[in-house]
Order: sequence, then structure tokens, then C-alpha cells
Amino acid sequence: MPSVLSKPQDSFISRYFDRRISGAITCRLVKTSVTPNQVTWVSITLGLLGTLLLLSPGTYLGFVGTLFIWFHSVLDGCDGELARLKNMQSRWGALLDFFGDNVVHVALFSALAVGLWYAEGLTHYLWLGFSADIGVIASCLFYFFNSQLSTPNSQLSLMDRLAQRDFLYLLPFLALAGKLSWLLWAAAIGAPAFFLIIVFLSLRA
Repeated sequence: MPSVLSKPQDSFISRYFDRRISGAITCRLVKTSVTPNQVTWVSITLGLLGTLLLLSPGTYLGFVGTLFIWFHSVLDGCDGELARLKNMQSRWGALLDFFGDNVVHVALFSALAVGLWYAEGLTHYLWLGFSADIGVIASCLFYFFNSQLSTPNSQLSLMDRLAQRDFLYLLPFLALAGKLSWLLWAAAIGAPAFFLIIVFLSLRA
């Protein structure tokens, strides 16, 4: 697989699992007229469809939804790979990819919150979803508006590691075990914490 397909900030799972699948898909797409932005739109659509299925978290549909979200994550690597191989990298494509990912994450935590609330009747799930979404949105906007900050390499490396989406691999297993609420709790705490960390690192820079 061409080294151009990977990125230095790829996590272990992304580099040795995701990239093998996305790379195989990309190597076939590169010979077609499919554009990177088209792949991004398909990825976003799959992610949003998956979140809709998670409105029924304790059912077979909920498990299928987690698989859709996982495949969204895999395809999310294809658009960048295709752009680099076809020399079609653009500011618009990067923005579409960046905001598309965050829209899927907000939809994911919202769907989990509403689905669990509906299934168990506990309103604290809605507050957990709200906390997770606020953390995601705040981090997204802060990262976007401060993307030109001159941040030391060590801090960029830390921010990249913190922003990895390896948690998506837990979704199918948590769905099968009936423990998707664990992810919502983790997101409700972790997303705001991530925002505070990137603010702190940016201020230090």
C-alpha cells in the first residue's frame, strides 16, 4: 500500500487496521471518476444513518447502526487518501471532512442519549448527551478558528493523539453487551475535558 495513504498522526488502529481496508478501497477508486468529496458525502451519510439506527440502542437495529458508524470511520480515511493520490486536495474538501466528522459525532451522542432515555426513561441520559455534544461543538469551533496557531510539535502530537476516534471500535461490542450507556458516560466527561485540554495547550503555545 503506498505510504502516501497514511498520515503521521494515525493511531495504531488507524494505521494497521483502518488503512488496510480504506487503502484497498482507495486503490480501486483511484482508477474511477469518483472524487474525494463524493466519498466524504457517502461517509457522512453512512454515519448519520448509523446514528438514526442507534435511536433503538438495545435492538438488532442498534447493532447494525454501530457497524454503519464504523464503516463511516473507514471511509473517512478514503477521501484523504484519494485526494492525495489524485492530487485533488482542497480547502473545501478539508472543511467538508472536518465538519462532517463532527456532525456525525454530535448526531451519535444525541441519538444515544435520546435512545437510552426512551428505552429506560432516565432523563440523566439527555444531560449526558448534552454535555458530550457541547464538548464536541466547542472543540470543533475552537480548533477551527485557532487552526493557524503556531503550536509546538510535541503539543500538536498530543492534540492529535487525544482526537483519535478509536472509541468507535468499541461501539459494536458495547451494543452487543447492552452497554452503550458506558460510551455516553465517557463522552459526557471526555468531550468537555478534551475541549479544556486543547484550550490549555493553545494558550501555552
